[in-house]
Amino acid sequence: MASLIALCAALLVGVTGCFVKPDPPRGSGTDDASIGDGAVDATPCTWSAWGPPIPLTPLNAIGSDFAPSLTKDEDRIVWNRSGMLMEAHRETDGWSMPTITLLSGFGGAPLLSGDGLTLWYHRSNPAPAYSDIMMTTRLTVNDPWGASVAVPPFNTNTHERDLEISWNGLDAVLFVGEDANAEQEDIAIASRTSPTGSFGPWARIPTASRVDTYDCCPGISPDGLEVLWETDAIWMARRPDRNSDFGPAEEVPGLSDPLAMYGDPHFNATGTRLYYAARIRSLSPPNYDLFFVERTCAP
Repeated sequence: MASLIALCAALLVGVTGCFVKPDPPRGSGTDDASIGDGAVDATPCTWSAWGPPIPLTPLNAIGSDFAPSLTKDEDRIVWNRSGMLMEAHRETDGWSMPTITLLSGFGGAPLLSGDGLTLWYHRSNPAPAYSDIMMTTRLTVNDPWGASVAVPPFNTNTHERDLEISWNGLDAVLFVGEDANAEQEDIAIASRTSPTGSFGPWARIPTASRVDTYDCCPGISPDGLEVLWETDAIWMARRPDRNSDFGPAEEVPGLSDPLAMYGDPHFNATGTRLYYAARIRSLSPPNYDLFFVERTCAP
């Protein structure tokens, strides 16, 4: 209940304007040209619990804001607002005014590279065709996005959506399914041996692919050892190393509540911050807002 009260308060502050919602602190990472370059701190870590939810402002609007993704330094963000690709960057006094980018066939779930020059997303194809993972690039963050291309091996004779790549560049998770029935869709993982190599074929993660359960929209920790996904709440599975299977699914404390809905988890490059979307079930209209939570590492 405490997590619901904190989330409800954060949501309602934006409506009432009682006080200015805090901006997130700047990232501790450095800019990088790829989503994952292998330069992740591998020091063994005992993580604290996630802290209270902090809303992203002024990015949350009247419509639904969800599926956030940020550059490695966390100075630039993209997200999905009711089917439109939005983008904003940090300024000295907070976030810039969000801009709308029109991408042909944009279906959602944007993933932004470390330097902000590459974007992955899923294209929603007309039925009965399957959805695909697409990629586009630009020369600088001030230039328009170029033509989009399909990304192998993430496009097969099934639905593939919601791609996330670990910051070490070695693992990718995505949302897959045999048909348009969301109840039959699962979480899968693909791996490679170096950040510059090719990903192998994806395979379902058994503990994140439960029968008759809506397992959707995954995120993965920088070292690839934690996978998170949404089923109204945020769920998690861990593995001790990249050669082992993921353990059992468990709800993430502080990000699960029967009166709220959570989704679209996205780690920052150090694993200390988790961005996501959330809403209160009873509010109408049922719009999502963007939040983040933080945790600390004890070596």
